[in-house]
Amino acid sequence: MRIAVIGGKGHFGSAVVSALQHPQQKPAEIVIASRTSQELPLDLCNPDTFSALRSFDLIINCADSVGAPSDQVMRYCLREGLTFMDIGADDIRSAHQLTMSVPQPRGRVLLGAGLFPGLSTAMCIDLLNDKPLKRLDLGVRLSPLSGAGEANVDLMTALLSRRQPGGFHTLPFLRINPQTAVGLTLPDAPLLSHQNPETATHTWMAFQPGFFRFSFASLAWLVPRLGPLMPLALWILRWQLWWVRAVLFRNTGSVIQLTAIANGDGATHQVHVADGREGVGLAAAAMARLWLQNPTLCEPGVHLAGSLFSLADLLSEMQAHSNEERVSHSLSQPGNKSHS
Repeated sequence: MRIAVIGGKGHFGSAVVSALQHPQQKPAEIVIASRTSQELPLDLCNPDTFSALRSFDLIINCADSVGAPSDQVMRYCLREGLTFMDIGADDIRSAHQLTMSVPQPRGRVLLGAGLFPGLSTAMCIDLLNDKPLKRLDLGVRLSPLSGAGEANVDLMTALLSRRQPGGFHTLPFLRINPQTAVGLTLPDAPLLSHQNPETATHTWMAFQPGFFRFSFASLAWLVPRLGPLMPLALWILRWQLWWVRAVLFRNTGSVIQLTAIANGDGATHQVHVADGREGVGLAAAAMARLWLQNPTLCEPGVHLAGSLFSLADLLSEMQAHSNEERVSHSLSQPGNKSHS
């Protein structure tokens, strides 16, 4: 098996490569692709470089979803019969890519193949598969005082430049007391709405320390309303985020906690990941392994990765390739009974 990892030396891409190279995994040839790579030079903005991907069983994209859009290479893979897995988390771009099509596609594109979206999407879909829902709440809890690459900084800046639903909501998270979260549009929202338009999907972010919810809520309200001053405000915001996350706290990890709730107070799925960067790698690698076990799992075209793999299989794969305490969960059984 040959796997190409685009952006495999980046903050999250290197975690994906590390998880794919786990000693318990069946050996595979993993090649890192980038503009400067000697082994696999690839420029997502230059279609003349795409032919180098033809010899790979799976292509995983971990590149900057804001600064290096993957639309062109996705269309190439659909035409050429390749499988392209994207961990991108840009909500607007992901929603657009779900509707992407080419005449008589032969390849497959799997969107949202990381932690959130990805594992979080699978949590929501598992609840939706149990019974039709009028409302679905998805919450993510993390610390902004943790490491991130420039691509993630760009993504956060782009998120805060768009009008957000706002408001506050209290959510339960595994291992801690309920937390107050702020309404922000996570990429899962448009992805799930596309697949289940009859369900109102609400996405929330809780922060550690908790006072950050007021900072993010204020920025999400203010920045899109600045008019001609918005470019300057975004430049300042990006510089601050870069200095904090890509420099000061670059080597600091953050616990990631996910919670999905059916109909406001119904069945609840909760997942606790000891380190977010590691979790992205584990989730993407789990989806890659499950896909390679069954590469005809879906018809050619564009698919939501979280809808192709069962939540139980994803969690089992993640725990099998990490210390058991690194990924823990509590899942509601039909009838609201939980098990871990």
